[in-house]
Amino acid sequence: MSALEFIAAVLKALAWPLAAVVIALLFRSKILELLSSGMKRLKIGPVEAEWDVRAAVTGVEVEQARSTALPTRPADSRRVEVQTAIDLARERLESGYTDTAVTEAFAAIEQSLLGLLIDAGVGVTQLHVGGAGLAKLAEQKGLITEKTATAIEGLAVLRNLAANTDVGTTMDRATEYLTMTEGVLYAIENPPS
Repeated sequence: MSALEFIAAVLKALAWPLAAVVIALLFRSKILELLSSGMKRLKIGPVEAEWDVRAAVTGVEVEQARSTALPTRPADSRRVEVQTAIDLARERLESGYTDTAVTEAFAAIEQSLLGLLIDAGVGVTQLHVGGAGLAKLAEQKGLITEKTATAIEGLAVLRNLAANTDVGTTMDRATEYLTMTEGVLYAIENPPS
């Protein structure tokens, strides 16, 4: 293969990814607008994400958490439930279900935030949001720090990637995710004074 043939082969291989990057840069404001407007499905090359399906599943999980996180329940009871959710995530991880372990771990964060917000007297109608929305609400109410809210938003993104892509989460990544989740749960339960 001559140098010119090699360059031609490299340019041919990079043409689609480079075109996608250029288009993304040129239309980034429109893309951001689309992503924030409630778009339900995105497919770019081999990567496909479908928010609608995951949103429905997460909605059911949040409703289940909401129905168990009543204002009259003691905080210790909710801590036990959150720890049980983390234990379930660890069991899923040990069984090799890495994506499920990540999803279960994030559900523990959502459950902890719901309990915290209900204890603070936040109305149930305000709690119809996902984990990142719950984190923002808890931050606005002064219940968690900005850094904790940012960490929860990052974990939500990672959870969405695990739940909505076909790539699969490695055992090491899922283990790291559970460790980060436990750190965030500690920060939720023990905010700095």
